[in-house]
Amino acid sequence: MISLNVKSCQILKDFRISKNVKAKDVAIHINTSNAYISKLEKGDYKTIEEIILLRIIRYITNNEIEQNEIFNKIKSMAEEQTLPQQAKEKIIELELYIKDFQKVLNSMDDNISINEQMKETLIQQAKENINIYKKVIHDLIDNILLPE
Repeated sequence: MISLNVKSCQILKDFRISKNVKAKDVAIHINTSNAYISKLEKGDYKTIEEIILLRIIRYITNNEIEQNEIFNKIKSMAEEQTLPQQAKEKIIELELYIKDFQKVLNSMDDNISINEQMKETLIQQAKENINIYKKVIHDLIDNILLPE
């Protein structure tokens, strides 16, 4: 599965148009509707199966070099746009993890032999881990958005 965004979809559309290939012909070739191709090229879909994208590109051009170039361009453009969002989602996921972890520790029954100091140590370790993950993800985002 390949992630898509408006820019990567526009690249596909521009490529198709530059080769004078009609969207309806692409739709027929991959056995789908004109509406699917239209929505795909507008960026309405967030993912596409790799084999479908390759079939579309191969229909648009027989030139293997062009096929590889456009495929890699679409794939890298989509990844470039989705990595920062994926990183942000990971930060949120990690923050939820720490909150859930705190809830579990706070709800432990008195019958469980864990003293308050041990509980606080576990919470602190979890917080430290989450801060390390956040820093790594923020650094990754900075390197993607502001490369040297």
